[in-house]
Amino acid sequence: MAVVLDNLGVFAGGLALTLLVALSASLGGSVVGLLTALSRMAPAAPVRWLAVTYVEVIRNTPGLVQLFLVYLGLPNLGIRFSPLGALIVALTVNNGAYVAEIIRGGLQAIPKGQLDAAAALGLPRRVALAEVVLPQTLRAIHPALANQFIQTVLASSIGTVVGVEELTQVALILESRTYQTVEILVALTLIYVAVTVLLAALMRRLGHRLDRGYR
Repeated sequence: MAVVLDNLGVFAGGLALTLLVALSASLGGSVVGLLTALSRMAPAAPVRWLAVTYVEVIRNTPGLVQLFLVYLGLPNLGIRFSPLGALIVALTVNNGAYVAEIIRGGLQAIPKGQLDAAAALGLPRRVALAEVVLPQTLRAIHPALANQFIQTVLASSIGTVVGVEELTQVALILESRTYQTVEILVALTLIYVAVTVLLAALMRRLGHRLDRGYR
């Protein structure tokens, strides 16, 4: 494992970029997902149809294909991204579809009677949504959102195909230089496992705080 110990900085740099990509895509995906979830519940049929089409297309195609469309397809329309930008955009679009379903499920789980009760008390609908519905929705969907973030961390490895030097890519570059295949791949596996376990623990702790805050 000497090759791993000698290149801890390389792995750390790749991991930092992996987390940056995942965080950026998750934040962007949350915005897209919220707008899509609300669109799926909109009264206008064309809006609902567009939202459903987006969700179904994204959820039923590989993330790798989506990355190729962004990185190789969009330049034909005059839209170009750097490899890193293409990865973040592709993961954001991918995240948006899954987050939309998570949010929609959370909103539908809130009894409609709560909004009716808030209206009976004279609360404006916007205030009722912000003060009554959204806190309960966030509490309900937090575990699913946390899992989606972890999946995004793992999915960022598709950046290797366009040359983004995230964790997997730097490991492959190091392997091509040292030929220490087993040691490097074992280290890569252990890093991913450690990161996902730590993230899961942090998300659970955050979830407990949300529960206490709601009570």
